[in-house]
Parts: sequence; structure tokens; C-alpha cells
Amino acid sequence: MLIMVFLFVSISPRTDLPNAPEIQINPDAEIITIQTKLYFIDNGYLTYEVRNIEVPKRNISFGVLKALEEGPRNKLLKSPFDKDDIVISSEVVDEVCFVNLKKTFLTGTMWNYEIKELVLGSIVNSLTELENVQLVQLLIDGAAYENIGGIDLSQPIKRDSSVIAKLNYDPANLVMDFLSKIDKEEYELAYEALDITSRNMISYEDFVEYGKNLRLKYMDYSRNRYFTQNFSNSTVVNIVYEKIIENRAGNYEKLIEGWQVIKEAGYWKIQISN
Repeated sequence: MLIMVFLFVSISPRTDLPNAPEIQINPDAEIITIQTKLYFIDNGYLTYEVRNIEVPKRNISFGVLKALEEGPRNKLLKSPFDKDDIVISSEVVDEVCFVNLKKTFLTGTMWNYEIKELVLGSIVNSLTELENVQLVQLLIDGAAYENIGGIDLSQPIKRDSSVIAKLNYDPANLVMDFLSKIDKEEYELAYEALDITSRNMISYEDFVEYGKNLRLKYMDYSRNRYFTQNFSNSTVVNIVYEKIIENRAGNYEKLIEGWQVIKEAGYWKIQISN
């Protein structure tokens, strides 16, 4: 039985901390597309969506936070933010992401009626997916608070993987996550997504070479769309790769690569053919 106790205490900001970094987002700043995991609240755990999101090139963390504000594609999941104007700014300094939120964050439904560790975990785990972020310092209107409902926000928060649900991916998310791991050269994690037959066929050392060649093959392509085909014993996830052809306005090259996904001991696994 989960007993939730709400403590109504007086809170005051710490005054001995350095000023929070400030950043001005130029509306004309260069926008890029990245693929990342966004963590949302899901019935006592966090569940992530593999998403392609547009972010400012000079402040990727801010783009991640705005994508969290916009919410999940799966409407059964919940964003940590009640509204889409909670995030004021963000800045990464020495692998610490300073996130400045409006004070209305503390009076919202999510902070007051959801498990606070999940609200924080949604923000922190999403940001620490970025290579240059290891810790997250939450600020409220530019100040760090020592105690808010029993939660200490005065120090940077590290990633908490214990609140992430152990998911049996659907085929599309499995493949997108597999390709994301290859992009990041996380070959050991990607190798675990293969079925037993594929792992017996290709050694880990050979798979690393396979992954490197795959990265080179699609280095200049964007990977924004996919479609699935369901068969009696498997599902094929077709990834659409696109590349704009220079000096040919409006033209682009499109490639489609299919990945076969099968059920193994109740879990979806990727099967690589010869």
C-alpha cells in the first residue's frame, strides 16, 4: 500500500549559490533534428518514447525540455509539466544542466499529486540522455530551494534508472532504439537486442564492424519515418532514410531498409539475416 503524505512547509531559496546561467534563445537560431529518448510518467514508473525532435543547435537541452512540455505521443503517458510555458531557460555548464522553471511548476497538479521522484526523473533522465549532461540542477525563478515537500532541490540531481519501467518494446520502438544505440556506438547494448539465432551467427566483434559500416552507410541521411508490415511469425519495421540532393531544389534521395523483428521468449528481438 502506498501512503502519500503531503507536508506543507515554508520554503525559501538558498542565497549562497552562484547565479544561475542565463541564456537568450534567438528565434532565428539554427535548428537541427536529433533522435533521443523522452521519459514520461506511466502508472508508477517512467516509460520513454524514441523521438526525433527539432532543437536549437546551440541549446539542445532547451529543445528537449520543450519537447517534454509538448507531451507524449501516447496519451496514456503524462508529461512532468502541466502547461507548455513552465520552462524559462536551460544551460549546460561542466556537464551540469541548469534548468530554470517558473514558480507555477510548484503549484501544478503534477508536482502536488504525482510521485515527485517520477516528476524529477522524467526531467533528469530525459536530459541525461544527452552526451554532455551528467547532472541536472533545478532552479525555480532562478533560485535553488533546499526543501520542497521533503525533496531537496539545492544540489544537482543524478540520473535514476530504477524508476524506468522494464519494457517489452513494440517492434518499431525496438528498432528505433537499436539504431539509436548504433548511432551512439553503444554496440554492446545494441547487440543485446538481437535474437539468439543472430547472435550465434554473428560474433560481438563482427557486430561492431557491422554497426560501424551501418553508421557510415547512412551518415548523411535523416531517419524520421517508418512503417511496419505484420506477418504471421514476424513484423518488419521499414525505416525511411532521406537525403537532400544539393543543387537540385526540392529533390531528395530516399532509401528504405527493413528490419525483421520476431518474438523470442515473449520479447521482441531483431533478427539479422545472412
